[in-house]
Amino acid sequence: MRAGPFLAVDQTFSIVGDDDVAGLFEAALADLRTDRRATERITVKRHRNGEWSARRSRSDQVRGQPDVVVARTLQYVNRFASSSARDGIALHAAAVSTPLGVIALAGVSGAGKSTLAAAAVLDGYGFVADEVTAIDSETLTVTPFRRPLGLREGGAAAVGVDIPVNPDGRFDEVYPWRPAVGVENGRDHPTRLIGVFEVERCEDDPGPQGGEPLSGGAALSALARLSYLAADPVVAFRHAENIARRVPFVPLRFSDTADGLERLRSTIATFEPAG
Repeated sequence: MRAGPFLAVDQTFSIVGDDDVAGLFEAALADLRTDRRATERITVKRHRNGEWSARRSRSDQVRGQPDVVVARTLQYVNRFASSSARDGIALHAAAVSTPLGVIALAGVSGAGKSTLAAAAVLDGYGFVADEVTAIDSETLTVTPFRRPLGLREGGAAAVGVDIPVNPDGRFDEVYPWRPAVGVENGRDHPTRLIGVFEVERCEDDPGPQGGEPLSGGAALSALARLSYLAADPVVAFRHAENIARRVPFVPLRFSDTADGLERLRSTIATFEPAG
């Protein structure tokens, strides 16, 4: 069975595998469906010993338990998206929309950005992207990339999302949750970036609410650090510089998801609407 074709920012791909395996990704990636012809392919197989495998190319493949392969397949999708963002930069970030514009929730793996994005969507924000936020540095337009939000067990529990129980444990590492509300389904939200947050969930005191935006070189350095590697680092640096000069970059430390959402709300209230 072939699932797709799907569109990851500007890269088209399909997933080939057994009926139930391909069907899983057909359902999870439904928001990325496109009429364009697929130019890339991911092959996912289920083996007799219970293991699965995913292959993007002969030199890029993984074999293991289903949960590992599901997570790796979603990483392949991220690579397609990040490599196709040619008119700006691709941040390692989730993104949600507000009546003012789009905000990016950037951070390293495990920082809590997908969980915070899920909480924001459940609070009424529109879902724009997860893991890869592609920003045009001239227009500040964010290209929607509605790959499902990758929620770990703890993050799903924090926002009240039920993870289906499967005998093979395919969602033990990450659950691809599809929010029902996105920027393209009737919400009158602009797709222009108005701010970037660097998300960090911490066990110690996160400090006072309402962090100060970074300025100058500090904001530029943070943007570059949280960007996916580009073919031309000099061009990527110029894109990052253009964004850093035009939108606030705010560190967002929080103790738990509810605290993070409250801090997010209060800071967004100080932002200017998209022009």
